[in-house]
Amino acid sequence: MSSDYEVLRLKRIEENQALLRSLQIPTLSKPDVDPISITDKKKARPKRKREDGDTENEPPEPTVRRVSSRLRAIDPDSEAAKEIARIKEEEEAKERERKSRVPGPVHIDTDVTDDAQKFSTIFASFTSTKSTSPPRTANADPSKLTVCVPDAVRFSKERIYSMAAYTKLCGSTVGSFWGDKQGNIGFVGIDMDKARDVKEREGSDYYEDEFSTVKVWEVHRHRPVTSLVWRGDRLWTSSYEGSVRSFDPAHPVFQDHVGDDAYEITTLSMHAGTKFGMFGDTEGMVFRFDPREPSGAKLAAYELHTRKVSCVSLNPAKEHLMATSSLDGSCKVWDTRALKKSGGAALAATQHGKSCTSAYWSEDGERVVTTSYDDTIRILRFWDPMFTQLASISHNNNTGRWVTCFRAQFGGGSASPYVTAGNMSRGVDVYNGKTGAHIAMLSDPAVVSAIPAVNCMVGGEDGGPVAIVAGNASGKVVAWC
Repeated sequence: MSSDYEVLRLKRIEENQALLRSLQIPTLSKPDVDPISITDKKKARPKRKREDGDTENEPPEPTVRRVSSRLRAIDPDSEAAKEIARIKEEEEAKERERKSRVPGPVHIDTDVTDDAQKFSTIFASFTSTKSTSPPRTANADPSKLTVCVPDAVRFSKERIYSMAAYTKLCGSTVGSFWGDKQGNIGFVGIDMDKARDVKEREGSDYYEDEFSTVKVWEVHRHRPVTSLVWRGDRLWTSSYEGSVRSFDPAHPVFQDHVGDDAYEITTLSMHAGTKFGMFGDTEGMVFRFDPREPSGAKLAAYELHTRKVSCVSLNPAKEHLMATSSLDGSCKVWDTRALKKSGGAALAATQHGKSCTSAYWSEDGERVVTTSYDDTIRILRFWDPMFTQLASISHNNNTGRWVTCFRAQFGGGSASPYVTAGNMSRGVDVYNGKTGAHIAMLSDPAVVSAIPAVNCMVGGEDGGPVAIVAGNASGKVVAWC
Protein backbone atom coordinates (compact mmCIF):
# COMPACT_ATOMS: atom_id res chain seq x y z
CA MET A 1 0.00 0.00 0.00
CA SER A 2 1.42 3.36 -1.09
CA SER A 3 1.91 6.12 1.40
CA ASP A 4 0.18 9.47 1.15
CA TYR A 5 3.50 11.06 0.21
CA GLU A 6 3.96 8.66 -2.73
CA VAL A 7 0.42 9.36 -4.01
CA LEU A 8 1.04 13.11 -3.83
CA ARG A 9 4.39 12.74 -5.66
CA LEU A 10 2.86 10.80 -8.57
CA LYS A 11 0.02 13.31 -8.85
CA ARG A 12 2.45 16.22 -9.15
CA ILE A 13 4.43 14.37 -11.82
CA GLU A 14 1.28 13.92 -13.92
CA GLU A 15 0.37 17.61 -13.50
CA ASN A 16 3.83 18.72 -14.63
CA GLN A 17 3.72 16.47 -17.70
CA ALA A 18 0.28 17.81 -18.64
CA LEU A 19 1.58 21.37 -18.31
CA LEU A 20 4.49 20.61 -20.66
CA ARG A 21 2.16 19.05 -23.25
CA SER A 22 -0.08 22.14 -23.17
CA LEU A 23 2.88 24.37 -24.05
CA GLN A 24 3.39 22.42 -27.33
CA ILE A 25 7.20 22.72 -27.28
CA PRO A 26 8.64 21.19 -30.51
CA THR A 27 10.93 18.17 -30.08
CA LEU A 28 14.64 18.92 -30.54
CA SER A 29 16.00 16.76 -33.34
CA LYS A 30 19.63 15.72 -33.87
CA PRO A 31 21.33 17.88 -36.53
CA ASP A 32 22.30 16.21 -39.79
CA VAL A 33 25.91 17.42 -39.47
CA ASP A 34 28.02 16.90 -36.39
CA PRO A 35 29.16 20.38 -35.25
CA ILE A 36 32.50 18.96 -34.25
CA SER A 37 33.19 17.69 -37.77
CA ILE A 38 33.04 21.16 -39.33
CA THR A 39 35.49 22.76 -36.89
CA ASP A 40 39.08 23.21 -37.84
CA LYS A 41 41.05 20.18 -36.83
CA LYS A 42 44.49 20.52 -35.34
CA LYS A 43 47.37 19.56 -37.53
CA ALA A 44 48.32 15.96 -36.85
CA ARG A 45 51.71 15.43 -35.28
CA PRO A 46 54.19 13.31 -37.20
CA LYS A 47 54.20 9.75 -35.99
CA ARG A 48 57.33 8.82 -34.14
CA LYS A 49 59.00 5.52 -34.75
CA ARG A 50 57.79 2.80 -32.43
CA GLU A 51 60.52 1.63 -30.10
CA ASP A 52 60.90 -1.73 -28.42
CA GLY A 53 58.82 -1.88 -25.31
CA ASP A 54 56.64 1.06 -26.37
CA THR A 55 53.35 0.83 -24.49
CA GLU A 56 51.64 3.86 -26.03
CA ASN A 57 48.73 1.88 -27.51
CA GLU A 58 48.35 -0.55 -24.65
CA PRO A 59 45.46 -0.02 -22.22
CA PRO A 60 46.49 1.46 -18.87
CA GLU A 61 46.76 -0.85 -15.92
CA PRO A 62 43.89 -0.58 -13.45
CA THR A 63 44.64 1.58 -10.43
CA VAL A 64 44.71 -0.30 -7.16
CA ARG A 65 42.87 1.69 -4.52
CA ARG A 66 43.76 1.40 -0.85
CA VAL A 67 40.80 0.58 1.37
CA SER A 68 41.03 0.64 5.14
CA SER A 69 40.22 -2.39 7.29
CA ARG A 70 37.36 -0.44 8.85
CA LEU A 71 35.62 0.05 5.49
CA ARG A 72 36.18 -3.61 4.69
CA ALA A 73 34.63 -4.53 8.04
CA ILE A 74 37.73 -6.43 9.18
CA ASP A 75 38.16 -6.89 12.90
CA PRO A 76 41.66 -5.62 13.86
CA ASP A 77 42.08 -8.60 16.19
CA SER A 78 41.01 -11.17 13.61
CA GLU A 79 43.26 -13.59 11.73
CA ALA A 80 42.50 -11.77 8.45
CA ALA A 81 43.85 -8.49 9.87
CA LYS A 82 47.01 -10.23 11.10
CA GLU A 83 47.53 -11.77 7.65
CA ILE A 84 47.16 -8.37 5.98
CA ALA A 85 49.71 -6.86 8.39
CA ARG A 86 52.13 -9.71 7.70
CA ILE A 87 51.86 -9.28 3.92
CA LYS A 88 52.39 -5.52 4.24
CA GLU A 89 55.48 -6.04 6.38
CA GLU A 90 56.93 -8.48 3.83
CA GLU A 91 56.36 -6.00 0.99
CA GLU A 92 58.08 -3.23 2.94
CA ALA A 93 61.02 -5.52 3.69
CA LYS A 94 61.36 -6.38 -0.01
CA GLU A 95 61.33 -2.68 -0.90
CA ARG A 96 64.04 -1.95 1.67
CA GLU A 97 66.09 -4.82 0.29
CA ARG A 98 65.65 -3.53 -3.25
CA LYS A 99 66.97 -0.11 -2.26
CA SER A 100 69.67 -1.28 0.12
CA ARG A 101 73.35 -0.94 -0.69
CA VAL A 102 74.98 -3.86 -2.48
CA PRO A 103 78.02 -4.91 -0.40
CA GLY A 104 81.25 -5.77 -2.15
CA PRO A 105 82.16 -5.35 -5.82
CA VAL A 106 79.47 -4.61 -8.41
CA HIS A 107 80.05 -6.33 -11.74
CA ILE A 108 78.80 -4.46 -14.76
CA ASP A 109 76.94 -7.50 -16.06
CA THR A 110 74.11 -6.21 -13.81
CA ASP A 111 73.69 -3.09 -15.93
CA VAL A 112 70.50 -1.69 -17.40
CA THR A 113 71.64 -1.94 -21.04
CA ASP A 114 72.95 -4.73 -23.25
CA ASP A 115 76.51 -5.74 -24.12
CA ALA A 116 78.09 -4.44 -20.92
CA GLN A 117 80.98 -6.90 -21.26
CA LYS A 118 82.05 -5.17 -24.46
CA PHE A 119 82.67 -1.87 -22.69
CA SER A 120 86.28 -2.65 -21.74
CA THR A 121 87.11 -3.21 -25.40
CA ILE A 122 85.20 -0.11 -26.46
CA PHE A 123 86.90 2.11 -23.89
CA ALA A 124 90.32 0.64 -24.68
CA SER A 125 89.90 1.53 -28.34
CA PHE A 126 88.58 4.94 -27.33
CA THR A 127 91.53 5.78 -25.07
CA SER A 128 94.13 4.30 -27.42
CA THR A 129 93.21 6.66 -30.26
CA LYS A 130 96.53 7.29 -31.96
CA SER A 131 95.42 10.32 -33.93
CA THR A 132 97.07 13.41 -32.49
CA SER A 133 95.48 15.76 -35.03
CA PRO A 134 92.58 17.81 -33.69
CA PRO A 135 89.06 17.15 -34.96
CA ARG A 136 87.84 19.04 -38.01
CA THR A 137 85.41 20.91 -35.78
CA ALA A 138 87.95 21.78 -33.07
CA ASN A 139 87.73 25.15 -31.33
CA ALA A 140 90.23 26.44 -28.79
CA ASP A 141 88.05 29.51 -28.18
CA PRO A 142 85.00 28.67 -26.00
CA SER A 143 83.06 31.61 -27.44
CA LYS A 144 83.00 29.84 -30.81
CA LEU A 145 81.65 26.54 -29.52
CA THR A 146 78.32 25.38 -30.94
CA VAL A 147 76.09 22.40 -30.23
CA CYS A 148 77.65 19.51 -32.14
CA VAL A 149 74.68 17.14 -32.04
CA PRO A 150 71.33 17.59 -33.82
CA ASP A 151 69.43 17.17 -30.56
CA ALA A 152 70.00 16.67 -26.85
CA VAL A 153 70.09 12.89 -26.42
CA ARG A 154 68.26 11.35 -23.46
CA PHE A 155 70.52 8.77 -21.86
CA SER A 156 68.69 8.48 -18.53
CA LYS A 157 65.10 8.59 -17.33
CA GLU A 158 66.19 10.43 -14.18
CA ARG A 159 67.80 13.73 -13.29
CA ILE A 160 71.55 13.88 -13.87
CA TYR A 161 73.31 14.75 -10.61
CA SER A 162 77.02 14.61 -11.46
CA MET A 163 79.45 14.47 -14.37
CA ALA A 164 83.15 13.82 -14.87
CA ALA A 165 85.09 14.27 -18.07
CA TYR A 166 87.69 11.88 -19.36
CA THR A 167 90.78 14.04 -18.97
CA LYS A 168 91.66 14.52 -22.64
CA LEU A 169 90.27 14.60 -26.14
CA CYS A 170 90.97 11.37 -28.01
CA GLY A 171 91.22 12.39 -31.65
CA SER A 172 87.79 13.81 -32.45
CA THR A 173 86.07 12.01 -29.56
CA VAL A 174 85.10 13.53 -26.22
CA GLY A 175 84.28 11.17 -23.37
CA SER A 176 82.44 11.80 -20.12
CA PHE A 177 80.75 9.91 -17.31
CA TRP A 178 77.46 10.90 -15.70
CA GLY A 179 75.49 9.80 -12.64
CA ASP A 180 71.75 10.16 -12.07
CA LYS A 181 69.19 10.30 -9.26
CA GLN A 182 68.58 6.53 -9.17
CA GLY A 183 72.23 5.48 -8.82
CA ASN A 184 72.91 4.72 -12.49
CA ILE A 185 76.31 5.62 -13.94
CA GLY A 186 76.80 6.03 -17.66
CA PHE A 187 79.56 6.69 -20.15
CA VAL A 188 79.10 8.61 -23.38
CA GLY A 189 81.79 9.08 -26.00
CA ILE A 190 80.77 11.55 -28.71
CA ASP A 191 82.64 11.70 -32.01
CA MET A 192 82.48 15.41 -32.80
CA ASP A 193 83.22 15.01 -36.50
CA LYS A 194 80.53 12.36 -37.02
CA ALA A 195 78.05 14.33 -34.96
CA ARG A 196 78.66 17.40 -37.11
CA ASP A 197 78.16 15.36 -40.27
CA VAL A 198 74.84 14.03 -38.97
CA LYS A 199 73.70 17.50 -37.93
CA GLU A 200 74.46 18.93 -41.37
CA ARG A 201 72.21 16.38 -43.09
CA GLU A 202 69.14 18.59 -43.06
CA GLY A 203 65.83 16.77 -43.08
CA SER A 204 67.35 13.35 -42.44
CA ASP A 205 66.75 11.09 -39.49
CA TYR A 206 69.60 10.54 -37.07
CA TYR A 207 70.41 8.03 -34.41
CA GLU A 208 72.69 8.65 -31.47
CA ASP A 209 74.65 5.43 -32.12
CA GLU A 210 75.94 7.04 -35.31
CA PHE A 211 78.14 9.37 -33.33
CA SER A 212 78.27 8.14 -29.75
CA THR A 213 79.21 5.24 -27.52
CA VAL A 214 76.80 4.80 -24.62
CA LYS A 215 76.90 2.44 -21.65
CA VAL A 216 74.82 2.54 -18.46
CA TRP A 217 75.29 0.59 -15.22
CA GLU A 218 73.17 0.29 -12.09
CA VAL A 219 75.85 0.80 -9.44
CA HIS A 220 74.33 2.64 -6.47
CA ARG A 221 70.88 1.23 -5.74
CA HIS A 222 68.23 3.91 -6.22
CA ARG A 223 70.23 6.64 -4.46
CA PRO A 224 71.71 9.72 -6.17
CA VAL A 225 75.30 9.60 -7.43
CA THR A 226 76.67 12.65 -5.62
CA SER A 227 80.18 12.79 -7.12
CA LEU A 228 82.17 11.44 -10.04
CA VAL A 229 85.94 11.98 -10.12
CA TRP A 230 88.39 10.77 -12.77
CA ARG A 231 91.81 10.29 -11.19
CA GLY A 232 94.71 8.37 -12.62
CA ASP A 233 93.34 5.53 -14.68
CA ARG A 234 89.96 5.06 -13.02
CA LEU A 235 86.64 6.62 -12.11
CA TRP A 236 85.74 7.24 -8.46
CA THR A 237 82.09 7.47 -7.43
CA SER A 238 80.10 8.31 -4.29
CA SER A 239 76.44 8.09 -3.37
CA TYR A 240 73.95 8.96 -0.63
CA GLU A 241 73.71 5.23 0.08
CA GLY A 242 77.01 5.54 1.96
CA SER A 243 79.45 4.02 -0.51
CA VAL A 244 82.56 5.02 -2.44
CA ARG A 245 83.55 2.89 -5.42
CA SER A 246 86.18 2.90 -8.16
CA PHE A 247 85.98 1.66 -11.72
CA ASP A 248 88.91 0.66 -13.91
CA PRO A 249 87.62 0.42 -17.51
CA ALA A 250 90.06 -2.42 -18.13
CA HIS A 251 88.11 -4.57 -15.64
CA PRO A 252 84.29 -4.86 -15.67
CA VAL A 253 83.76 -4.26 -11.95
CA PHE A 254 83.11 -1.37 -9.54
CA GLN A 255 85.29 -1.98 -6.48
CA ASP A 256 83.95 -1.14 -3.02
CA HIS A 257 86.14 1.10 -0.82
CA VAL A 258 83.66 2.62 1.65
CA GLY A 259 80.39 0.99 2.57
CA ASP A 260 78.27 2.07 5.50
CA ASP A 261 74.61 3.08 5.49
CA ALA A 262 75.39 5.51 8.33
CA TYR A 263 77.22 7.81 5.90
CA GLU A 264 75.07 10.05 3.73
CA ILE A 265 77.89 11.01 1.39
CA THR A 266 77.34 14.36 -0.34
CA THR A 267 80.72 14.94 -2.01
CA LEU A 268 83.99 13.16 -2.83
CA SER A 269 87.51 14.21 -3.78
CA MET A 270 90.57 12.09 -4.51
CA HIS A 271 94.26 12.79 -4.01
CA ALA A 272 96.05 13.38 -7.32
CA GLY A 273 97.97 10.14 -6.85
CA THR A 274 94.91 8.35 -5.37
CA LYS A 275 96.83 7.73 -2.12
CA PHE A 276 93.79 8.77 -0.13
CA GLY A 277 90.35 10.29 -0.54
CA MET A 278 88.11 12.66 1.41
CA PHE A 279 84.32 12.77 1.51
CA GLY A 280 81.73 14.85 3.34
CA ASP A 281 78.28 14.10 4.71
CA THR A 282 75.05 15.81 5.71
CA GLU A 283 76.15 16.35 9.33
CA GLY A 284 79.14 18.61 8.63
CA MET A 285 81.68 15.80 8.95
CA VAL A 286 84.59 15.07 6.60
CA PHE A 287 86.11 11.57 6.47
CA ARG A 288 89.44 10.32 5.18
CA PHE A 289 89.84 6.85 3.67
CA ASP A 290 92.67 4.83 2.20
CA PRO A 291 91.62 2.99 -0.99
CA ARG A 292 94.17 0.26 -0.24
CA GLU A 293 92.36 -0.73 2.95
CA PRO A 294 89.35 -3.07 2.84
CA SER A 295 85.84 -1.70 2.85
CA GLY A 296 84.52 -1.39 6.39
CA ALA A 297 87.80 -0.20 7.89
CA LYS A 298 87.54 2.50 10.54
CA LEU A 299 87.81 5.98 9.03
CA ALA A 300 89.31 9.16 10.43
CA ALA A 301 86.49 11.67 11.01
CA TYR A 302 86.73 15.46 11.34
CA GLU A 303 83.99 17.90 12.30
CA LEU A 304 84.84 20.80 9.97
CA HIS A 305 81.41 22.45 9.61
CA THR A 306 78.26 22.80 11.68
CA ARG A 307 75.97 21.94 8.77
CA LYS A 308 75.97 19.81 5.60
CA VAL A 309 79.27 19.66 3.67
CA SER A 310 78.36 20.43 0.07
CA CYS A 311 81.80 20.12 -1.52
CA VAL A 312 85.29 18.78 -0.76
CA SER A 313 88.17 19.50 -3.15
CA LEU A 314 91.78 18.34 -2.74
CA ASN A 315 94.45 20.56 -4.28
CA PRO A 316 95.85 18.83 -7.41
CA ALA A 317 99.26 20.54 -7.05
CA LYS A 318 99.70 20.73 -3.27
CA GLU A 319 98.39 17.45 -1.95
CA HIS A 320 98.07 18.56 1.68
CA LEU A 321 95.59 21.39 0.95
CA MET A 322 91.83 20.83 0.93
CA ALA A 323 88.96 23.24 0.25
CA THR A 324 85.47 22.67 1.67
CA SER A 325 82.12 24.43 1.33
CA SER A 326 79.02 24.08 3.43
CA LEU A 327 75.36 24.84 3.90
CA ASP A 328 76.49 27.32 6.56
CA GLY A 329 77.73 29.58 3.71
CA SER A 330 81.44 29.21 4.38
CA CYS A 331 84.35 28.11 2.21
CA LYS A 332 87.49 27.06 4.06
CA VAL A 333 90.98 25.79 3.25
CA TRP A 334 92.52 23.15 5.50
CA ASP A 335 95.87 21.43 5.93
CA THR A 336 95.01 17.73 5.89
CA ARG A 337 98.15 16.96 7.88
CA ALA A 338 96.94 19.00 10.85
CA LEU A 339 93.26 18.07 11.00
CA LYS A 340 91.75 17.26 14.39
CA LYS A 341 88.55 15.50 15.37
CA SER A 342 87.04 18.83 16.35
CA GLY A 343 88.23 20.38 13.10
CA GLY A 344 90.96 22.68 14.31
CA ALA A 345 91.82 26.01 12.70
CA ALA A 346 91.33 26.59 8.98
CA LEU A 347 94.18 28.15 6.99
CA ALA A 348 91.77 30.55 5.27
CA ALA A 349 88.03 31.16 5.11
CA THR A 350 85.46 33.24 3.28
CA GLN A 351 81.77 33.66 4.01
CA HIS A 352 78.84 33.86 1.60
CA GLY A 353 75.46 35.31 2.48
CA LYS A 354 73.72 32.00 1.84
CA SER A 355 74.61 28.34 1.31
CA CYS A 356 77.88 27.73 -0.54
CA THR A 357 77.22 24.82 -2.90
CA SER A 358 80.75 24.23 -4.19
CA ALA A 359 84.43 25.16 -3.90
CA TYR A 360 86.88 23.75 -6.45
CA TRP A 361 90.62 24.23 -6.97
CA SER A 362 92.12 25.22 -10.29
CA GLU A 363 94.47 22.76 -11.98
CA ASP A 364 97.55 24.73 -10.94
CA GLY A 365 96.32 24.74 -7.32
CA GLU A 366 96.47 28.52 -6.95
CA ARG A 367 92.80 29.54 -7.16
CA VAL A 368 89.44 28.44 -5.78
CA VAL A 369 86.06 29.08 -7.42
CA THR A 370 82.98 29.10 -5.19
CA THR A 371 79.26 29.04 -6.00
CA SER A 372 76.58 30.24 -3.61
CA TYR A 373 72.83 30.73 -3.31
CA ASP A 374 73.54 34.41 -2.66
CA ASP A 375 73.75 34.61 -6.48
CA THR A 376 77.50 35.04 -6.73
CA ILE A 377 80.43 33.09 -8.14
CA ARG A 378 83.76 34.07 -6.60
CA ILE A 379 87.25 33.41 -7.91
CA LEU A 380 89.70 33.49 -5.00
CA ARG A 381 93.48 33.27 -4.91
CA PHE A 382 94.89 31.43 -1.93
CA TRP A 383 97.85 33.19 -0.36
CA ASP A 384 98.69 31.26 2.78
CA PRO A 385 97.17 32.12 5.20
CA MET A 386 94.41 34.13 3.49
CA PHE A 387 92.14 34.47 0.46
CA THR A 388 92.44 37.31 -2.05
CA GLN A 389 89.31 37.85 -4.11
CA LEU A 390 90.07 38.11 -7.82
CA ALA A 391 86.48 38.38 -9.04
CA SER A 392 82.92 38.34 -7.76
CA ILE A 393 80.47 37.44 -10.52
CA SER A 394 76.76 38.14 -10.28
CA HIS A 395 75.06 34.89 -11.31
CA ASN A 396 71.58 33.48 -10.68
CA ASN A 397 72.21 30.30 -8.68
CA ASN A 398 68.73 29.79 -7.23
CA THR A 399 67.95 26.60 -9.11
CA GLY A 400 65.00 25.54 -6.98
CA ARG A 401 63.89 22.05 -6.12
CA TRP A 402 63.81 20.37 -9.53
CA VAL A 403 67.17 21.49 -10.96
CA THR A 404 70.53 20.23 -9.70
CA CYS A 405 72.54 22.90 -7.85
CA PHE A 406 74.99 24.85 -9.99
CA ARG A 407 78.65 24.09 -9.25
CA ALA A 408 81.09 26.35 -11.08
CA GLN A 409 84.43 24.67 -11.72
CA PHE A 410 87.68 25.17 -13.59
CA GLY A 411 88.59 23.64 -16.93
CA GLY A 412 90.78 24.18 -19.95
CA GLY A 413 94.19 23.53 -18.41
CA SER A 414 96.41 25.63 -16.18
CA ALA A 415 97.78 27.96 -18.89
CA SER A 416 94.39 29.32 -19.99
CA PRO A 417 91.88 28.37 -17.30
CA TYR A 418 88.15 28.80 -17.76
CA VAL A 419 85.23 28.59 -15.36
CA THR A 420 81.98 26.98 -16.48
CA ALA A 421 78.59 27.12 -14.76
CA GLY A 422 75.01 26.32 -15.67
CA ASN A 423 72.67 29.16 -16.59
CA MET A 424 68.97 29.43 -15.69
CA SER A 425 68.32 30.61 -19.26
CA ARG A 426 69.04 27.07 -20.52
CA GLY A 427 72.69 27.52 -21.29
CA VAL A 428 76.24 27.28 -19.95
CA ASP A 429 78.25 30.34 -18.93
CA VAL A 430 82.00 30.44 -19.62
CA TYR A 431 84.26 32.86 -17.72
CA ASN A 432 87.95 33.66 -17.74
CA GLY A 433 89.44 31.64 -14.90
CA LYS A 434 91.83 34.42 -13.83
CA THR A 435 89.85 37.64 -14.21
CA GLY A 436 86.24 36.43 -14.12
CA ALA A 437 85.44 38.16 -17.42
CA HIS A 438 82.40 36.70 -19.16
CA ILE A 439 83.43 34.96 -22.38
CA ALA A 440 80.25 33.33 -23.67
CA MET A 441 76.83 31.98 -22.82
CA LEU A 442 76.44 28.77 -24.79
CA SER A 443 72.87 27.94 -25.70
CA ASP A 444 70.69 26.72 -28.53
CA PRO A 445 66.91 27.01 -27.96
CA ALA A 446 66.22 24.57 -30.79
CA VAL A 447 68.23 21.84 -29.07
CA VAL A 448 68.59 22.68 -25.37
CA SER A 449 65.09 22.65 -23.86
CA ALA A 450 66.09 22.25 -20.19
CA ILE A 451 68.69 23.84 -17.92
CA PRO A 452 72.10 22.10 -18.37
CA ALA A 453 72.88 22.39 -14.66
CA VAL A 454 75.69 19.80 -14.55
CA ASN A 455 78.59 20.31 -16.94
CA CYS A 456 82.29 19.75 -17.45
CA MET A 457 84.96 21.00 -19.85
CA VAL A 458 87.22 18.59 -21.72
CA GLY A 459 90.55 19.42 -23.34
CA GLY A 460 92.22 22.81 -23.47
CA GLU A 461 95.68 21.63 -22.42
CA ASP A 462 98.44 23.83 -23.87
CA GLY A 463 95.88 26.00 -25.64
CA GLY A 464 94.38 23.05 -27.50
CA PRO A 465 90.75 22.49 -28.50
CA VAL A 466 88.04 22.35 -25.86
CA ALA A 467 84.58 20.83 -25.60
CA ILE A 468 81.82 21.13 -23.00
CA VAL A 469 79.45 18.30 -22.08
CA ALA A 470 76.35 19.06 -19.99
CA GLY A 471 73.44 17.15 -18.48
CA ASN A 472 70.04 18.27 -17.23
CA ALA A 473 67.11 17.20 -15.07
CA SER A 474 65.49 15.38 -18.01
CA GLY A 475 68.37 12.92 -18.22
CA LYS A 476 69.59 14.43 -21.49
CA VAL A 477 73.19 15.12 -22.46
CA VAL A 478 74.31 17.77 -24.93
CA ALA A 479 77.81 18.70 -26.14
CA TRP A 480 79.34 21.92 -27.43
CA CYS A 481 82.45 21.61 -29.59
